Amino acid sequence: MLRERRPGVGRGHLLQDSRGQALSEHVPLLIVVGLVTLFVVARYGGAISRRFRCATSQTGAVVVRPGDPPLVEPGCADGEAASEPSPPAEPPLPTAIPPVSFKSPMMGNVPLDHCLTFGKNCGKPAADAFCRSQGFSQSESFSEEMVATTRTPSGELCDQSFAPNRAPFCGRFTSVDCAS
Repeated sequence: MLRERRPGVGRGHLLQDSRGQALSEHVPLLIVVGLVTLFVVARYGGAISRRFRCATSQTGAVVVRPGDPPLVEPGCADGEAASEPSPPAEPPLPTAIPPVSFKSPMMGNVPLDHCLTFGKNCGKPAADAFCRSQGFSQSESFSEEMVATTRTPSGELCDQSFAPNRAPFCGRFTSVDCAS
């Protein structure tokens, strides 16, 4: 029991308990009790609150007496309130978009050369550049063949005049599969 210290006795007007101890001497104990209370509420408070809401959702009031069974109503599995909505469903994972295949890609009215510039950066670099020009991020696969005339993405013409003794001389894409 706390009582007020009388003027002129001790150090001033501090509250004292029944043994004459000042309130300030109880502060460490009060801090420990407060921290333990916070831990218990944080650890078990949600479950207790859900169980109470479950019990009151159907009865309107709850009276708990020693020896009563746990407060779980029909429809409130594991202490969950029947009226609580279930958590939102996870959104479906995006499905992989299949690659788009371009058959015999053209540069104007001439087959697309398999090199970015005449004789350089052939194959994958040229296929990737074509796919980016079509709005995709890269090529996934491609196939090539040798023909008489092609045009590079930079506009250079490759034709048989570069190697009249070697036919066919220029490489073109027969298909390019582009992916996002």
